[in-house]
Amino acid sequence: KTALAKTQPSLAAVMHHNLLVAMGRGDEAQRFATTWMSANPKDPALPTQVADQALARKDYAAAEAGYRRVIEIAPNHAPALNNLAWLLVRAKQPGALPLAEKAVLLQPLNAAMLDTLAAVLASEKRYDEALVRQKRAVELDPASDGARLRLAQLYAQTGKKGEARELLVALERLGDKFAEQAEVKKLLSTL
Repeated sequence: KTALAKTQPSLAAVMHHNLLVAMGRGDEAQRFATTWMSANPKDPALPTQVADQALARKDYAAAEAGYRRVIEIAPNHAPALNNLAWLLVRAKQPGALPLAEKAVLLQPLNAAMLDTLAAVLASEKRYDEALVRQKRAVELDPASDGARLRLAQLYAQTGKKGEARELLVALERLGDKFAEQAEVKKLLSTL
């Protein structure tokens, strides 16, 4: 609490909120967040933290509201733009494409943002563009098994069965190290 009055109150607020959540004091954390955000309406740090936590616990409505708030405060907040785009495409709501494109424009070498943009493009049946973005995401983060699975899915959707199979066999070899084995097996069975 002492740090809240010091030079980096924004960071201290995030840390204090995290501590309250970790201690199982969720109601107190919520009260603190509400009070802090009212007193600091131009600070995007704590609203981002609250939205990220909502996303992690799969409270998608709260996460969406949180990211919208962050974007109101900081229109070029690339992670918030990206996460809101992901939430919109997940819910099959309009408006994801400009958000995802802006996030990639702001951070063009961020694999996660390219991954989201590829998902948005695929949802609009723009598969060729989605493939370009997803390949780039995998190039930037070749250790991302999820990104490789999504690339395999795009290959399968576009009739590139050999490329899809190659990625899927590699993912299948990971066994229990990759949690999406059911999806890997299901997709392999269709090729």
